[in-house]
Amino acid sequence: MKQKLLLTAYVSIIILIGIACSRQEITTDIETSVLSDAQLEKITAANQIGLRHNQALDYLASHCDLFTVTNEQKFQIISDFFVSISNTDKQKTEWMEAKKRGCSDCNFTYNSISEWVNANKSKLSEIEIGYILQMEKALDIYNSDGIEKLIDALQVLEKKMVTDAKLTHPSMLLGTSAILRHSIQYWHDAYSNPKHLYYDVVNHDVVPRNICTYCLRVAIVDAFAYSDCLSNGHFGTWEVANNVCTGQGAYSSAIHY
Repeated sequence: MKQKLLLTAYVSIIILIGIACSRQEITTDIETSVLSDAQLEKITAANQIGLRHNQALDYLASHCDLFTVTNEQKFQIISDFFVSISNTDKQKTEWMEAKKRGCSDCNFTYNSISEWVNANKSKLSEIEIGYILQMEKALDIYNSDGIEKLIDALQVLEKKMVTDAKLTHPSMLLGTSAILRHSIQYWHDAYSNPKHLYYDVVNHDVVPRNICTYCLRVAIVDAFAYSDCLSNGHFGTWEVANNVCTGQGAYSSAIHY
């Protein structure tokens, strides 16, 4: 009897150690590596792009009737938001000129990230393609493990990109991932939270289900409308380009809700 109790205790200890090790491995994988000040600044700037995308959608909702507003009106309201957050008169002037070259009637209809990659291979390096396809792989987590795990995975990927010495210009990819991350969170909340500004319009003609596949598609469209805009536009300073192209991502969100 004593031997059986000792054996049971031993096995229990082994199992607990195994669980602890497994949790440690997961935690280590998600934890950030030590970032330099410059790397941290890039992560912070990219996150701000995603936040501005969502703020623009909030601004739109508070300045119109979401059920009756036209696409042209959506574009103008979102443009007004980015003018309002410009820090100087020079930035406002640059933005006003840049938004004239914006795309108020563009309708980005990529159904997957792979589809966007195939259409833009000539503009991308192999390493950029690799990271973009990792974004697509991360989206599978939404269906299997939920929104929080997906956000974690994209944040880990952003830290990998910013610390990869082979990726010489990570800003576009970081901004794309940030918009993808913030947009999927935004539309997931709009779909599931009755107090959200867009809850009524999102659920007006969407069949309720546990997973919002619609949210994934809109997030893809948003993020890669931003990438398209950066690739095709000529907006002067990087800050103005980011504002214009973040606005383009928000506008793409607005015409797909």
